[in-house]
Amino acid sequence: MLQKRPWRQCLDLSSFKSVRAFVAEFQRKKLPLHVLINNAGVVNKALRLTEDGFEETFQVNHLSHFLLTNLLIDNLAQSPPSRVVVVSSRMHSLSKFSFDLSDINYHGRAAQFNGQRAYCNSKLANIWFSYYFDSLFAEKGIRSNALTPGFIPTTSITRSYSPTAQFVYKSILSRLPFCSTEEKGGEAIAHLATSADLQDTGGKFFYLGQEMASSRESHDWEKMKKLWDLSLKWTQLV
Repeated sequence: MLQKRPWRQCLDLSSFKSVRAFVAEFQRKKLPLHVLINNAGVVNKALRLTEDGFEETFQVNHLSHFLLTNLLIDNLAQSPPSRVVVVSSRMHSLSKFSFDLSDINYHGRAAQFNGQRAYCNSKLANIWFSYYFDSLFAEKGIRSNALTPGFIPTTSITRSYSPTAQFVYKSILSRLPFCSTEEKGGEAIAHLATSADLQDTGGKFFYLGQEMASSRESHDWEKMKKLWDLSLKWTQLV
């Protein structure tokens, strides 16, 4: 039975402490969990480190989603069939991913920080996470898929940009025919989360409701497992 009012709780993905507090409160309420949508994301113009010591884009877009999902595995497994939807981007194909934490955090190289590169790397991490998660937990009735909602200039992901850049994104780029909208992006996410046709589908990448191929790099299982193992370590799950 649906509650008359949805339950809401703040979650700061730039803080592992906040993620753990969120999960503890959710589990205290003993609510079922059928779908988990990992959608939050940032793009920064300058280097920012979180309280946990990670480059903010990498933590918000990947590590905190990784931590959140892993802490909720038992909840998802208790509500089969359940789904994890990971929002990535076609920009994952431009990634030049490094497994060296000093590279990820730009140690001693703050002036060389490239926000778009950090974003692309985090989006490849999203797909690796989604594919590897599905391979581990499909047998428990939890399926995971990734998607790109398309290029949507009107979202708040450009919050760190200058007012002029935000105006260009929201008032000019949004009018171009190749751009998507928040409504279409939301429908694409809802499709992966609720479509009966996808109940037994996992380890795939979608664009606006249609399956599409992700990059060759995104199917590198050796790198996929390496990121999984490092993410367990970095989020202190092991």
